[in-house]
Amino acid sequence: YRNVFLAATAGRLRLCEARELAVQWARPGEGTLREGPLPVDKERDIWRVREAVRSVCGRIAMDVERAADLELCVCEAATNALQHGRGGFVEIAVECGRVCVRISDQGQGIAWEDLPRAALHRGWTSADSAGVGFTLIIETADCVRLCTGPGGTTLILEMAVSAKAGKNGEE
Repeated sequence: YRNVFLAATAGRLRLCEARELAVQWARPGEGTLREGPLPVDKERDIWRVREAVRSVCGRIAMDVERAADLELCVCEAATNALQHGRGGFVEIAVECGRVCVRISDQGQGIAWEDLPRAALHRGWTSADSAGVGFTLIIETADCVRLCTGPGGTTLILEMAVSAKAGKNGEE
């Protein structure tokens, strides 16, 4: 699946194992901005997450359009965590000109046989929802790292602070 998802999403969706995500979310260095963990247990928590993302993006003077895209992606992922994953938490980090947001839930994970439809087919859903969140996240974020299994699902969404960095993450 890894190579297929990379190819189908122009390198934006990267399936990972838990240990790989742990490396991506290493302890912050000096000067690194971190927020959270922010709980996502109730619908009103989505608004708190939205405000935290907006605040961080404002503090680092992120391009307005990119900040709005990141806010949308994080809210979609947090809503998925609440609706499909029995809640979870969100953490935000700013490192090396990138905003990274980790969204983890406590659900059963996405079944492997459902993963291609869940990630790549707009409108597919396993619950009573529109089914566009995941594809919107993948189309909008610079990079999406995904780890899913019986212990839950974790996403790390990455967006460059500057529009010049673009989808490749390089200036």
